[in-house]
Amino acid sequence: MGILSAFVGEVLAVLAYVVLFVGVYKLYEIAKVLGEIKELLYKRTSSIPTPAGPPSMDGLRESDDAAEYAAKLLRAVNAESQHGVTPHPPAPEAR
Repeated sequence: MGILSAFVGEVLAVLAYVVLFVGVYKLYEIAKVLGEIKELLYKRTSSIPTPAGPPSMDGLRESDDAAEYAAKLLRAVNAESQHGVTPHPPAPEAR
């Protein structure tokens, strides 16, 4: 029985070393892939030009049909939301 237990112990030790080696190798691969992703993201962000500032609002007209429609829609929504508001919430029913 002593030889069999020694053999099983050696097999388990070899399996443990294999699992440890595979785990370290996978960590190395993950680190390599993350480095490549970081490099690609750095290249991508450095190639995108940064905007000079916020867009100019000079080109918008007050008499634009879309501006009039938006103003009317905003007034209608405000009126509808104010219509449904009660000054005091209803009291809970007494049971």
